[in-house]
Amino acid sequence: MPPSDTSEDFEEECPLITPYTRKSGIPDELLQKLHVLRSWRIPEDGNVPFKWPSRLRRTLWNVSQGCDSGILLEPRQYQLQMAQCLSRMSRMINGDSIGLGKTLESIISCAWLADRLPRFKVVVMCTKSTSGQWSEEFQRFSTLRPTIMADKHEKLTSHPARYAQLEEFLKNDEHDILICKYSSLIGTRRKVEGKFDEEGNPKIQGRERISPEIKRYLEILKPHGQNVMLILDECQRFKTTGASARNMVQILARPCARVIAMSATVVKNDLNEFYSIASAIGIRPFGSMAEFHEEFCLFREIFVGPGRYKQVLDGYQNVAQFKAGMRPFFFGRSQRQVKEPLPKLTTLIHPIDLNDEQKRLLLKDIPSGAHPLPPSVSKVAGEIVVRERDPDNLFTMLSVYQLVANHPALLDPADKEALYAPALSPKEELLLNFLDGDYRGEKLIVFTKGRSWIDRLEHLTKAGKFTERKFLRITGAESEDERNLAKSLFQDPCSGYDLIVINAAATEGVNLQQAAHMILLDLPWSWGDLLQLVGRMVRMASPNSACTLHVFAARGSVDEYAIETLKGKKGLFEKILGESHSAGLLDDRELFDLTSGMEQVGTDAQFLDMLRAHAKSIGLIAFLGGEQLAEASADGNYRMAFEPGAKKKRKKPQVRDEQFYEDLARWSD
Repeated sequence: MPPSDTSEDFEEECPLITPYTRKSGIPDELLQKLHVLRSWRIPEDGNVPFKWPSRLRRTLWNVSQGCDSGILLEPRQYQLQMAQCLSRMSRMINGDSIGLGKTLESIISCAWLADRLPRFKVVVMCTKSTSGQWSEEFQRFSTLRPTIMADKHEKLTSHPARYAQLEEFLKNDEHDILICKYSSLIGTRRKVEGKFDEEGNPKIQGRERISPEIKRYLEILKPHGQNVMLILDECQRFKTTGASARNMVQILARPCARVIAMSATVVKNDLNEFYSIASAIGIRPFGSMAEFHEEFCLFREIFVGPGRYKQVLDGYQNVAQFKAGMRPFFFGRSQRQVKEPLPKLTTLIHPIDLNDEQKRLLLKDIPSGAHPLPPSVSKVAGEIVVRERDPDNLFTMLSVYQLVANHPALLDPADKEALYAPALSPKEELLLNFLDGDYRGEKLIVFTKGRSWIDRLEHLTKAGKFTERKFLRITGAESEDERNLAKSLFQDPCSGYDLIVINAAATEGVNLQQAAHMILLDLPWSWGDLLQLVGRMVRMASPNSACTLHVFAARGSVDEYAIETLKGKKGLFEKILGESHSAGLLDDRELFDLTSGMEQVGTDAQFLDMLRAHAKSIGLIAFLGGEQLAEASADGNYRMAFEPGAKKKRKKPQVRDEQFYEDLARWSD
């Protein structure tokens, strides 16, 4: 394993200089200059040193009309600061907060490098929903020539069409930027026999680690790699080790001279994801993932069956060392750190009592089997897949209990008569009060994880049995044109549309900053997803001075557990990346440390104090077993676990039988 990156000699010289940076051949002089630049006080130290690139426009280009708008391009000083870092480091993670303009920062760095490097090429990998946005931004801010990789090219389709486009892009001078979708490049890993495939690659769960398509893309890219910058938007897409997206990035990043990864949420759930992203693009100050686990992760064994145990992540150690080693390759600021005038965020949690039908289902009928669980129905690769719900599986029951807390009809969306019945659940009654009562006339974003619930709300609205408002939606069921139309109508103050209902499909690349209020009917489990979601509203150019996040939480239900879980993940996120990145989200804190984050190493003792402060007081079993719901139903003064004055019932050590641990292992998977 590489030597420790916390040597006092290096710290005194420059905190960006580490044994790993020297081993990687990064000049000390460069890191010293970058440290001065990263420490630049704006506006106290004046403007950031910057020479305007010839390929960066002076005035914005109107893409839709194909002409110069005459509006001056005036990048913020903090954006120039980041662009300098991206231009000079061969591997870098841009962790600027949502809404600070990471796309523009990358474009500025591309324009700067295009002036200095012959045959400079840029390959952008992004999501399907943001590919058009990337093309427009390159045209708006620069004279660099973008093109989007299509699924059809001349007489070719699918991967052969993409091979041809990549080859033409790298060999010819017609375009400078090639924009690709992650999902289009992954390909299909074939099943292999034996322990190794024919090329000697170890199999993973009976399949090749790398698909033949990725190997072909690598063959095309490799001869030109010294001229290529690879930009990886929303890099949390490849946070999971062993996943196809991460394998693809790891392979295609190797020959590229420069790689930029972008995300405001490199810590969505845990520290493991941060290093997984970094190591995939070639940043490995602590060696392989296995070496990282040994040095920084604390594991414990749980029983999963006769003679079988499984290692589960239990915590972290040496966090100060981790931050010191990663610091040269990560730079990220919050809106408050760069003094960007963004709306102040406040969170309001609205407690709700479940009705008698919901309580009967959760406390009696489902546990006893009197209400059999209908199968889940989903579409996979264009085919309808029906799966029986296993009542002994913790993850299944977590989903079931969430659906019942939202509306019992959501248990079986195939039963259209029940799904579209006009009787409202307690959450729906409160939502209607928001829409047509307390917040009438305000633009509102409403979020839920489930598309079926959005279908139900839209049906009731159009049938005249719910809100008087016009209904807009963004889910995975809409085309890109439909999504863009919904965004445009909602953002237009004069359109007459002031309600948009979204699910996870709208958490990236969708700007809805005209709204000052967002309602969460249920919660994402990932802290990073929650941060991305709120970032649709809290953005630059918002007309609002303050924004409010409204969280609907049913007492004694999995909503309560989800909020406690997210608060714990918030603590980890803030300890690594800084408190000011998420101020106001699930808290009412007015004061926070602007200097916290990757630029301040901190101590392991401080980190352990944070973990203790954010430990959950009530375990999942208490919610799924009905203990909390029964208590909430019987106690008129019941307070949820995260509320002031709540009973802190620390989880008791229990003797568990083998069945319990088997259930827990399945749920953990």
